[in-house]
Amino acid sequence: MMIILNAIHLIKRKMKSCLMLFFEFYNKLFQMRGFCSSYLTSVSYKKILKLSDKRLKLDLFDYEQIAKPLKKYRTNEIWYYNEVYGLSHIFKKYTGYKDSYKLKFIAMHGVKHKNYNGPGYSWEFTQNAPLIFATSNFAKENIERFVEKTVKVISGSVQILYTDKYYNNEQFDERKAMLGKNLLVFPAHSMTTKVSLYNISSFINEIKKVKKKYDFDSVTICLFWRDIKRSIDKQYLGHGFNITCAGHTKDCNFFPRLRTIIELSDVTMANSDTSAMWYSLSLGKPFFLCHDNSLTYKNFNYIGDPEFDAGWYERHKENESVSEIYDTFAEYTDYITEKQKILIDKYCDIKNFKSPKEMQDIFYESEQMYKTGKYRSFIHSFISDEDV
Repeated sequence: MMIILNAIHLIKRKMKSCLMLFFEFYNKLFQMRGFCSSYLTSVSYKKILKLSDKRLKLDLFDYEQIAKPLKKYRTNEIWYYNEVYGLSHIFKKYTGYKDSYKLKFIAMHGVKHKNYNGPGYSWEFTQNAPLIFATSNFAKENIERFVEKTVKVISGSVQILYTDKYYNNEQFDERKAMLGKNLLVFPAHSMTTKVSLYNISSFINEIKKVKKKYDFDSVTICLFWRDIKRSIDKQYLGHGFNITCAGHTKDCNFFPRLRTIIELSDVTMANSDTSAMWYSLSLGKPFFLCHDNSLTYKNFNYIGDPEFDAGWYERHKENESVSEIYDTFAEYTDYITEKQKILIDKYCDIKNFKSPKEMQDIFYESEQMYKTGKYRSFIHSFISDEDV
């Protein structure tokens, strides 16, 4: 009897083991099916580079074509968000590295101008990469509060200073002659997890007042691609404005295009404390921050980051750094004041701009750190619009 019971028990264990193996095989098969499906419907990063370069032929004001989303693609990088706004392409081109090289550091995007209450862009700062390249010493000190002790943070000034221009000198001079004295406006833009909401008619009236009062020949509205997708551009048509776009988030020439848009202007303006204000100021363009009481944001996707989840904008407005920025840039000027220069030094850190040799040293140092095996690789094979 005992022999029979043992045999039955053994059969049950074998059957359970076989079932477990079957389900494990099924799950792997399902995952592989999803991987294959994504692989077949995506393009390579090399293809994204080609698609981006193809858009270099477009005129800056052919904004609808410039703003079109690029295809889902297979990332070339260890940390895929290095490819956001073409950052990896910018730094590799600047230092003479091939595009096939994988960065061993995280290139911070955007310009941080407030002390963090929470991690803030935790997906960017908590990946245990060997090194993070920050846009200022202010950002560096903030980031160091949240990253592992093994992560080195280096301050190296704003990203736009490392990029090429979109137009050559002849094209630039021709376009500038057409625009004359140009006011460049950056309306508050939507993001991956939220949409910007503001009284567009009221903002347009404010733009027109500034144009008339300070004798601008032209106005350029630079819209983010997500807002063009929302048809926000239609509300700016019919007012005599030029409309442009720096490009899709996956466009490798986003920053060259943005740099040229800014350099064609004489004064820049926005209704939010956007990174574009710091890009403008770092390129020597006076900036006017229009206080827009109607501006708010609607979250549609909560990412588990306390810095950008429910109620984040109310906390943002109350931040001491943000209040100081609004006070400092609240008055229109056609030059950069001494008080404003203090904040530019703080948040853009132009004095820390790296030469190609200094940037090569950062590439080398991060490579050596990565080889120690102490750092985690982030697996994210396919990049779609929801990721950027």
